[in-house]
Parts: sequence; structure tokens; C-alpha cells
Amino acid sequence: GTELLSHIQPLCKTLGVRRSSILAAACALLMGKWCNNPSEVVFELPVTRRISPVSMTIPGMVSGVVPLVLRPAPGSTVAAFCRHVNKQI
Repeated sequence: GTELLSHIQPLCKTLGVRRSSILAAACALLMGKWCNNPSEVVFELPVTRRISPVSMTIPGMVSGVVPLVLRPAPGSTVAAFCRHVNKQI
């Protein structure tokens, strides 16, 4: 928990990426290994559908999901993949 996050923050600063990018990249790499198919991992990211000022005043949940397709390049470093994920998110 807290100990893991204390190691991630310096990595974020070193790579110039957000913490969510590090975590998403790590999950994608692990899922690829577990599924014996490291060529592509797809996450569904929740997004808001409230894009206009009027829609933000209406009560209720208005959301959707956007697919995030991650393809680690063969021979790519973990740092390069984290930067790639950061750009995609």
C-alpha cells in the first residue's frame, strides 16, 4: 500500500509521468505475461459524459468508458512503455 506508493512517486518524477500511468503500465505488463499474450492489453477507462455547462447541473450519473489499447513494443524498456502509456492516457 503506502510503501509501494512511496517508491512510485520518485519514479513518476524521474520519468515525468503521472502515477496512474505507472500503475496502468505495470498492470498491462503483468496481464500480458499472465495471459501469455504480451502483444496487446485493453483497459476500459471511465470518462465523464458531462461536456457542457448545462449537463453539469443535471443530477444523476452520466458516464461512459473509453478503451485504452496498450501494445508493448518488443525490446522496449519499462521506462519507455510508461512514457507511452502516459501519452495514451
